[in-house]
Amino acid sequence: MSGGHWDRLWVCLCLAAIATGLTGARAQETAPSPASGPAPLPHDLGLDDQDRRLLSQVFDRNARLSDPALAALLARIEGLSPLPPAQWPTDLDLPGYGNILAQPDRYRARPIRLSLRVGRVQEMTPGQKTTPADLRPWPRADGKPLWWVECFDASADNPGHRPLILLSIIEPPLPAGKDDPQGGRMYPKLPPLEAVAALYKIYSWVDRDGQDRDYPLLLAWQLEPPTSSRPASGTKVPSQQVMLVGLVLMVGFGLMYLRRRQARVRHESQPSYQPRRWRYQPPDAPAQRADDPANPTTKREPPSHDPADHSS
Repeated sequence: MSGGHWDRLWVCLCLAAIATGLTGARAQETAPSPASGPAPLPHDLGLDDQDRRLLSQVFDRNARLSDPALAALLARIEGLSPLPPAQWPTDLDLPGYGNILAQPDRYRARPIRLSLRVGRVQEMTPGQKTTPADLRPWPRADGKPLWWVECFDASADNPGHRPLILLSIIEPPLPAGKDDPQGGRMYPKLPPLEAVAALYKIYSWVDRDGQDRDYPLLLAWQLEPPTSSRPASGTKVPSQQVMLVGLVLMVGFGLMYLRRRQARVRHESQPSYQPRRWRYQPPDAPAQRADDPANPTTKREPPSHDPADHSS
């Protein structure tokens, strides 16, 4: 097989490898999620009629937290499967801070996602003397702790004007922070945090300046540090296919380079055609005259056949 045929063959193989990789990636993007994957979160946390009756007795803009509905919602949250963070943008709404304050019934017991800046965190346990709020009877089963998270809306130009409170069933993934004399940890630099939570109520509370304020109080069960970008689920190209395509391309282009180099060497090593007079004439030989008998280009006259020349 000639060098040109080999080149065409390897080009075809490289194109076939690239097509195989792209086809596999596209198939993985469109492949349905396996049956064992996380189920989508229920729109209302899977509340039953009894839970809804309890929730209807929750009143906004007061400082009461020990409603029976709180224990019912926490029990529902305990049984939820974690949702992969890559699915948060597609499966969960990100409501505005003003909408939550203005329409609490719309977001109550509804899973949403939040982008936050954390200012203070305190762990709360049954029988604890110093707590930000009175939680009696203890609303979480088996005496498990809760984390009181004072935070702010990260999307605001001035986050301090949009405070929120999280009551979380998991500890926030944050650095150590500074000790707070009132208990807990303080974060002067306001580290970012993303959360999956559901609104419980609009909670009225006195802030550190002694002013009465309304805070959206949400129950959180997933907390994650933010990332600059999260790929959508199912769009990752398999690493094996990427390696296969790269290997075929490297081998193909390497063999094409070797074939072309060998062909060039063979062409340069073959002697070029030269006329006989160039081959045996030294390059510095003097130029021959046109009438020189030794010059092969001198035109010779045929021998004479006159009888007179032979009579003598």
